[in-house]
Amino acid sequence: MKVKSQRGSISIFVLIALLFYMAFLLLLYANNLNKVQTISEKVEILKNIYRQNYDNVDEVYNRYKGVQVGDYVNYDELSNGKKTYSVDYTQNGGTSNTNSQTFETEDLGWRVLDIADNGQITLISDNPTTATLYLRGENGYLNGEDILNNTCNELYGKGYGAESARSLNVYDINKIANVANSKGTTKIYRFPEEGDYLQYSNDGGVTWKDITDPNYQTFRMPGETEMISADNRSDEGISFLHEHYYYTISQKILDISLVNMLEKGTGESNITQWLATSTFYQYWNYYVGADLQKIQNDTVMEKELYNVRGWDLEVQYAFRPVVTLNSNVQLVKDTATDTWNIQ
Repeated sequence: MKVKSQRGSISIFVLIALLFYMAFLLLLYANNLNKVQTISEKVEILKNIYRQNYDNVDEVYNRYKGVQVGDYVNYDELSNGKKTYSVDYTQNGGTSNTNSQTFETEDLGWRVLDIADNGQITLISDNPTTATLYLRGENGYLNGEDILNNTCNELYGKGYGAESARSLNVYDINKIANVANSKGTTKIYRFPEEGDYLQYSNDGGVTWKDITDPNYQTFRMPGETEMISADNRSDEGISFLHEHYYYTISQKILDISLVNMLEKGTGESNITQWLATSTFYQYWNYYVGADLQKIQNDTVMEKELYNVRGWDLEVQYAFRPVVTLNSNVQLVKDTATDTWNIQ
């Protein structure tokens, strides 16, 4: 059996996982084997276990043989009718009902984003949405991931063959770009019991540096009521995980068609898009921003929505639905159009 690479239909990790699974089954049946009296009977049991698992591998392989990341798939997001989904301004951080939004399903086109080790296929829209999603401030940050994922699921996860949908996130792109997921670093801010200035530590509280700028003398994490200031001192301070991604997409992904798909779809210009991944980012060591990741031009980077001084920022970007197909569907190649049909 030919085993494909990442761009192929099934990864070597499928076979490795199945080997472990077969070993587990052998242990599971060990007691039964011990009860079998003849060698021929033991061999027959082992053969049956092997045949069963070989057939599973063969079935997955045959269903997705030839499918590659970036291939076009005829997924019809409108097959069960156009959907609408509303986001209230109390969710997205808006200040009035004028910031509430209602979205409807668009015809975006679809391509293969990922083929999991179990054979399940994930699709990405060929184009970002033309509609842009508004997010602002603390609530926009706290609810941003859920808003993006829920909007994508309600609008794009109802088509024929779909199990569900969500928003594109930074880890999807990391996988294509072969970028390791960061563990982040822990940073601490405090207004000490004895001291005149807000301080920060990048080494877990071993050493501290003063922030003397009078504009940066308060600190409150989003969703928390506790604020560190001259009126609320604490030697322990508030710690957070500093984890974000910043890299040039075209330097990490060799397939230019995938780069263009991520950055602009079928259009001529790059389109800034939300990624459903929240992050904290330390700006100039003075303050911390509560951000969502985004794609802008040729870069995966962060967009600040709230900072710990209590400032709110607002912006709206396009977004990118990702659809997970049901595990029992089959893709059949349409050789005339060089696309895959869902059956």
